Amino acid sequence: MKLLENTKLESLTAFLSNNARDFNLNLRIESYSCKMVNSDKREWKKTKDSANEPQPLSPSKEFDISPLLSRSLNSLPYSHMNLSVYRNRHMSDRSSGSENNFEENGCMGSDMIRAISRRTLFDLVAVLNLSYQDYEFSQTKSESFALVTTIEDVKSKVDIQLSPTVPDYSRIRDQLWKMIDDKIKCNECQIYRYIPGYNNDPFTEDGCIWSFNYFFWNKNLKRCLFFSCRALSLINLDSSGDP
Repeated sequence: MKLLENTKLESLTAFLSNNARDFNLNLRIESYSCKMVNSDKREWKKTKDSANEPQPLSPSKEFDISPLLSRSLNSLPYSHMNLSVYRNRHMSDRSSGSENNFEENGCMGSDMIRAISRRTLFDLVAVLNLSYQDYEFSQTKSESFALVTTIEDVKSKVDIQLSPTVPDYSRIRDQLWKMIDDKIKCNECQIYRYIPGYNNDPFTEDGCIWSFNYFFWNKNLKRCLFFSCRALSLINLDSSGDP
């Protein structure tokens, strides 16, 4: 696993973060090669015996919006935003005997149970550990992730959270998604979201008002693009400097 530098994406995320209001935005869009380096290979060998066993994902469902954010949006004209629940794909009933079927279908046999291969789970956890190096995600279970059905669901969630926070977001929105698509080819990706809910992660600590975390996993490119954002309370940041 290796971070692939991209100055254009870095400049865009810096613009969004620096122009935020009401919150301090800790935003990152990072592209990673999923080819294993030596340290990855050592960690992967520890799970080799169970590598072909699929792991259950959390059910796909409507995005959760924090109560604070919900109240702040009540007075804003976002009726045009698509906040519908995830649409289920019509998937054919295939045999789920190989790891590739889990990665391509995101389901397990005719029961349509969402699942993820251990190798893909390994990659997602590795991305979290590399991106947030002050935290430890190695024990993160598969239920901490959910499959996102369409790219439009992701765009809707990002829009509704960044639009009121970054005044110029609408001006660069199309550019943002074009750059992401050029980098990872969204329509070829399985998209996962991370569900915070554990102690000692950066998304549940004091001062984090809301967050989102998406993984665009492209099997053909052997790459994963990580789109993560934390909205941090300005009050909490100010008080952190007190003796």
